[in-house]
Amino acid sequence: MNNVTLIITTSPIQIHPNTTIIDKVIDSIEKMNYNFKEKIISYDTFKNKKDKLSNQYNQYKKIIKKKYKDYKHIELKKHGHFI
Repeated sequence: MNNVTLIITTSPIQIHPNTTIIDKVIDSIEKMNYNFKEKIISYDTFKNKKDKLSNQYNQYKKIIKKKYKDYKHIELKKHGHFI
């Protein structure tokens, strides 16, 4: 039985809501044809909720959630590391 979980982490960057980077990452992973037990996209948050990138990052997350419905989406409640 395959017990490998894929975790892709994201953080706010200037190009959001553009999804080019994560699209390339996921495309590369999908080409491996590996049967992951679970696939997760984790979204970091801001230290300051009023950050100027906040609206762009929220748009980005909405787009990603629609594009990759077979992934589990986890939004971190506080800024920091996934684990």
